[in-house]
Amino acid sequence: RGFPDVAAQGNNYEFFINGTKELISGTSASCPTFAAIITLVNDYRLRHGKAQLGFLNPLLYKNPNAFTDVVKGKSQGCNGTDIVTDALLQDPVTGLGTPKFDMLLNI
Repeated sequence: RGFPDVAAQGNNYEFFINGTKELISGTSASCPTFAAIITLVNDYRLRHGKAQLGFLNPLLYKNPNAFTDVVKGKSQGCNGTDIVTDALLQDPVTGLGTPKFDMLLNI
């Protein structure tokens, strides 16, 4: 598809690769971060007798208030081209925005 549904900070994350500390940025950092947030939400829900979130896309788009909309900024695409964010709600750089953990606990 080429466009994100959500975003997360992904700049200069410390990783260990073959025992060596490295800094990575981009989707390789932000994707596991968002996945970890959803894992924590599912854990909370299970501990409170609720079902896991399941397929996320319909749920996320029904709850845009669970995200901080990123309305200004830019990202460098895979081909080195800057993509500018200048839109309300869903946009081609940050999707719905960055997650609000406390709001996700209540959807």
